[in-house]
Amino acid sequence: MSPIKRDGGKKSVIKPPTERPPLKRISDVVWEISSSYKKDNPKMQVPARIYGTKKLIDEMDLAVFEQVSNVACLPGIVKAATWHNFKLEKKGANYIAQVVLDI
Repeated sequence: MSPIKRDGGKKSVIKPPTERPPLKRISDVVWEISSSYKKDNPKMQVPARIYGTKKLIDEMDLAVFEQVSNVACLPGIVKAATWHNFKLEKKGANYIAQVVLDI
């Protein structure tokens, strides 16, 4: 979801969430946001899964939870939207992001 909402040609900023959504611990490093978290428009089609240690989860920006739950709202998505921690590797002057998304 874009941070800018267009309404009749006018732009308004969508406010970020102020608290983390409820998370269900699936394992030591797998956490799930239920598909019932977003019931309105947009509605989550599938649960959202986040992979990370408790320490990492506790330090995540609230925008991470908002973004992965927005991916779970996309039409045609099956099983789950996932967010994996990723690693940046320096290759010369460029950085390569390694990320895996299951959608």
